[in-house]
Amino acid sequence: MRVSVRVLGRLTELLPERELLVELEEGESLEGLLKLLDERTGGRLRRALLDERGGIREEYVILLNGSPVLEAGVRLKDGDRLVIFPPASGGAA
Repeated sequence: MRVSVRVLGRLTELLPERELLVELEEGESLEGLLKLLDERTGGRLRRALLDERGGIREEYVILLNGSPVLEAGVRLKDGDRLVIFPPASGGAA
């Protein structure tokens, strides 16, 4: 199956491509996808996104087909679209 991944913000420092199409085994989890992408970053991506228990760190937002993902164990399907980014900060007081 194929899943598209787009990274924004400071995550673009970890992955050379901002958008990529990833080939995965049918029914792979988000955590499995992150492990695969982690190989491209020397282990930095997974450490940045997941805490010690494997949960998604609060500092990041992961959208799956436009909806927030709260657990790395969610199963992916062919054609899914992921966007991963740190939350926006700053702005007017």
